[in-house]
Amino acid sequence: MFKPISQAQFQLAQDTLKKIRGLLDVRDKLIEQGDVQAELVLPGIMWKAITLYSYFLNPSYDVVNTLRLHTYPFTGYYLGYAIDNGHNPLPASLKKKYHKLTDGLPSEMIARPPRMFGEIGWELNGGIVNRDVLAYQRLITSLYFSGALDYLQSKDSLRILEIGGGYGGLACFLWKILKPSSYYLVDLIESLAFSSVYLTLIGNLEGVKGIVYDGSKSETIDAPKNGFVFLPNFLVNDLRNTDKFDFVINTGSFGEMTEQQVEQYAEVIHDILAEDGIIFEENGDLIPVSDILARRFKSMTLRKITRLWAKNEETLAKVLDRAKPRPDEPKTARQWLVWCRKHIEYKTY
Repeated sequence: MFKPISQAQFQLAQDTLKKIRGLLDVRDKLIEQGDVQAELVLPGIMWKAITLYSYFLNPSYDVVNTLRLHTYPFTGYYLGYAIDNGHNPLPASLKKKYHKLTDGLPSEMIARPPRMFGEIGWELNGGIVNRDVLAYQRLITSLYFSGALDYLQSKDSLRILEIGGGYGGLACFLWKILKPSSYYLVDLIESLAFSSVYLTLIGNLEGVKGIVYDGSKSETIDAPKNGFVFLPNFLVNDLRNTDKFDFVINTGSFGEMTEQQVEQYAEVIHDILAEDGIIFEENGDLIPVSDILARRFKSMTLRKITRLWAKNEETLAKVLDRAKPRPDEPKTARQWLVWCRKHIEYKTY
């Protein structure tokens, strides 16, 4: 099902994690000096458990080789349920959901994870399928039918920022689909340990570079063309020194932060988002994420808690112009218009 990593790849993972471990000292020093507030940059109450996974900051070969079996805190799913693949049949509910999510999608929009890092599941439609893959496919499907992916693909030198990227699963899929010039991930140090290894090793197979930014040299925050930048959350303000971003993503983590933390991110995003840039956001209602963002951006609700945001209504209108009807929804122009008015909440604040 998956191919073991080589010793050279393990060495690359070790080199990357050495840089990630160095961020711990930088964070402690900045807190001690009063340059950053501990309550804004340390894991909050909902993410204190991530310290239980600190072993990944200096892991063995076996742990890196099976990275995906250690990503439960990011997705909520333990892949062990599929580990007896070949004996456990493909669950009917998973198969049904997969076909519903991929119906009407071009092949390049279908999530097929790399066959490494212990990725396991069931073979379906030329790829490995498991609950994690379905979770990311749902997001990609929403972006596709909303018109957002088509809108972004029309841009040159696309720059993407993902806040709270987990182990890097969504970044991996969007990198393949959108082919951006650079992709930045901002996260807790303990989380960056996973995404930096996952994306650096996968990217290295295709000549894609990865940079761990520690704030010591401001010029290194600018990603090389065709590269990833891994940025610790306590240095997020340094993004103001870079070029504007076309696409900003947050799925889940804003809803797990404090209101003060989300306010800080909202201010930074407003400063760094291009005038015609968009934000893709999906969060629960534990804190008023949508209210905080609404003070700075216009929104378009796609489905329930899944929203697109922009600085102006014109940008949202351009995205909506590229929206596509789903296969199970009305096909005629009039029916499509009625469906849009019923399902897409278009807000002006």
